[in-house]
Amino acid sequence: MMVPAPADAKDIDACKLVTQAEVEQVMGEKMKNPDSGPASTAGGSICMFGSPDSMSAKNVTIRVESPRYDWNKIKEDKRIEGERMQPKKGRIRPVAGLGKEAYFARHVLHVLTDKGILTISVFKTAADAVAGEETETKAEAAEKTLAMKAVPRM
Repeated sequence: MMVPAPADAKDIDACKLVTQAEVEQVMGEKMKNPDSGPASTAGGSICMFGSPDSMSAKNVTIRVESPRYDWNKIKEDKRIEGERMQPKKGRIRPVAGLGKEAYFARHVLHVLTDKGILTISVFKTAADAVAGEETETKAEAAEKTLAMKAVPRM
């Protein structure tokens, strides 16, 4: 039997954490109205902004997991995944000044807060997606910009 979550652990609507205008500003172009839905059967929510150009893969995904989600296990899974990558190993790169803890893994920003786990993924160009994980890409800079807006709104 599942125990209901306490009233203060309500799921946060990921689409309320950043505005469409804020997403368009970091993307440098118009985006479609967001699609939203549940993150998983464990709760949480996802908000996805896509390009109006059907041939474009550009997108922004904001995901919020419940505080009940196992931050340490997910972080360890990302570390192991990076270790196994070929030909170049992936890595976890800590990010200072966001939430209780934050890091990049596979060019996706993960932020731990008291109210849940925020994950932001920005896809702008294939060059960013295949870049090494040692230095910040333009997409990662955009993820940080959005996270700085989203975290205080959680």
